[in-house]
Amino acid sequence: MVAIKTRTRTRSARGFSITELLMSTFIFAFSIAIIGELSVVSTLGTLRTTNKVDGLAQARSAANRICDDVRHATAFGDYYGKDAERLSFPSSTNPIYNGGRLPTGGYPVSPWPANIQLNESTLIIQSPVSYLDPLNDPTSASYSSGAAENPLNGMPIMLPKGNFDGVSDPPANMLNLDTTIYSVVPDTTRTGEFLLQVARFPGAAITSPAPGFQTSYKGYINPPQTILKGIIGPKAPGAVESDLPQVFSYLARTQKPGAASTFSKVAPSFSTVNDIQGVAFDVEVRNTGNSSTTSTGNLTQFIPLHDESYIRSNRNMVLENTGTAP
Repeated sequence: MVAIKTRTRTRSARGFSITELLMSTFIFAFSIAIIGELSVVSTLGTLRTTNKVDGLAQARSAANRICDDVRHATAFGDYYGKDAERLSFPSSTNPIYNGGRLPTGGYPVSPWPANIQLNESTLIIQSPVSYLDPLNDPTSASYSSGAAENPLNGMPIMLPKGNFDGVSDPPANMLNLDTTIYSVVPDTTRTGEFLLQVARFPGAAITSPAPGFQTSYKGYINPPQTILKGIIGPKAPGAVESDLPQVFSYLARTQKPGAASTFSKVAPSFSTVNDIQGVAFDVEVRNTGNSSTTSTGNLTQFIPLHDESYIRSNRNMVLENTGTAP
């Protein structure tokens, strides 16, 4: 019988050496550091993207609101004004909001300008007040879901002669106009930044031929409402930090003989205001994602935006005031 020799492997009872422990600890710590760094980079990238997306969404929302109001407008500045007052609101000849007739809440106070003027930092637009039969108005106490649609709904409402108290009664029938104002004002909580705010002053309430004849779709926005924060530009060359950004440009139609009409930029003045049919909105927004009082930070994002809008009714329905007192 042949004897079979077997070998047995002995297992070391010593465990890991100190070198092996140090190497494994180093590899583990290095892996944790890499994973941590990737997490930080991913988080910072997400925050930067979030700040940019949020800033763009806010700027786009403001632009859409402005463009919608411009498309429904029929006049820039105060249509009721005469001569240089055509660019002011309210003009002294405004039959709804002259000096003796303060709107609900009064006129906007500082940081709004004391004299509201149509310019590169303030947009003044007016649109007709349109009729809505109370029976067809869901906000009216007289609303009836079964009432037939009044064919006069949507028709502009006039200001009848002698319908107002005071010395500024219109001598003839004129359109009843809502006034919407967008203005860039300093942000008192963030140095070097500005706010875009909106105020609205609705047209007059007409009680003839019956109380409730005028139903306003657009109520007061007063005090003004902030619709965009973090504005830092654009500004005129050489401007200082406190100068207001020039976010509005005004476009007028030009017709050359034998050529299609085009639009060109014009400075608002009494001689050009009746020709203005469009507005360009240019804004640069800074968004950090920080607290409301912090305007700078490591994650600051700058968002530029351009948009344009034109009076939908175009030149055939633009209200003109050539300087003759209403």
